[in-house]
Amino acid sequence: MSVRQTNFWNWGWDDNISPEDPSANQASALSPPKNLAQLYARTPDERLTHSLKKSFADLANAALRQVPRYTDVVAFPETEADVKNLIDWAGHQNEL
Repeated sequence: MSVRQTNFWNWGWDDNISPEDPSANQASALSPPKNLAQLYARTPDERLTHSLKKSFADLANAALRQVPRYTDVVAFPETEADVKNLIDWAGHQNEL
């Protein structure tokens, strides 16, 4: 049995994003390699929640979807080797 995920503010469903929602239309500038695919998330809600801090002003901006710059990728490393691989990949992005 799968559980349906609610959206960031717990009203509505995560799989039912409005087309006018700017967080759904923010293109990511980075595309991590396939060997790191299991370590990162690129969903609109993950990117939104990691693009801002947690002050009242930041939460208000998140509710209004007024975010100056969305986070491209959110990584969830599980081992020290995962951290090393992510840092190596990220370091090479600045060389391009």
